Amino acid sequence: MAEDDFKKTVKVNFMAVWFLVKAVGRKMCDRGIGGSIVLLTSINGCERGLYNRAAAFGSCMTGVNQLIRSHY
Repeated sequence: MAEDDFKKTVKVNFMAVWFLVKAVGRKMCDRGIGGSIVLLTSINGCERGLYNRAAAFGSCMTGVNQLIRSHY
């Protein structure tokens, strides 16, 4: 995979999620409404070798899984 393709995959599948969670979480806190943010990922974030050339996408899904685990 070319470096540009890897960067594009990370921007779409990890960074976009990070910005979304950050914005929604801020709104929830500002309004004092509380609640939960639920994200769905892929099995590619948990298992290896399921699909050819899935290393970048799988790494992003693993990152999203850990992002949610580290926020409380």
